[in-house]
Amino acid sequence: MKVGDLVRMCESDDVPGIVVSVTPPDALVRKKPSWYRAKTRVGIAWSDDGGNVVWESRSWLEVVSESR
Repeated sequence: MKVGDLVRMCESDDVPGIVVSVTPPDALVRKKPSWYRAKTRVGIAWSDDGGNVVWESRSWLEVVSESR
């Protein structure tokens, strides 16, 4: 999964999103509990979320269309 890929939640017909970052900012990682693994999260801008970036687990996502 890389920046620019079009994704959606696995086994869902939910709206698509685009990967905008694969490395969360340090401030976000420091605020999360120990179970939160930054390397497993990617920043997604969902098409129905007003441009907000949501940090989703890679395992929850499937790539619909890869960027070049």
